[in-house]
Amino acid sequence: MLTEDAVWAWLEAGGVQAAAYWDGTPWTEIQDPKAVLLTLSGGSRPQFERTFDTPSLQIFARGDQNDHAGARDLAWQIDSLLQTAVPPLTLTGVRVISITRVGGPPRLLQRDAARRFIFSCNYLFLAAR
Repeated sequence: MLTEDAVWAWLEAGGVQAAAYWDGTPWTEIQDPKAVLLTLSGGSRPQFERTFDTPSLQIFARGDQNDHAGARDLAWQIDSLLQTAVPPLTLTGVRVISITRVGGPPRLLQRDAARRFIFSCNYLFLAAR
């Protein structure tokens, strides 16, 4: 089963430098100025019953205070790593056959009360069970 920590370990090995958090962590509890929040969900229906899963991954990238460019660049760095990955690859023992960006490139989601910009992008994985 594909997990957030497996994806994060791979992104970190690719050079992403930020604090990482998983689904369920509210932004209000994240104190690190530069942070990435990863949320895995069920995705679409399995391609081949009991063989592959297609989890979706939503990534939120937040930069330092008043740093629109930093948040944007962090989101695009993650996007670039995911889009240029050459499958099949193995993430902590899980074989990933493909990674597809869903809904377009990273986009500004919001600016929080502390004037930190948050970008978001979504991906669909095809992963062996």
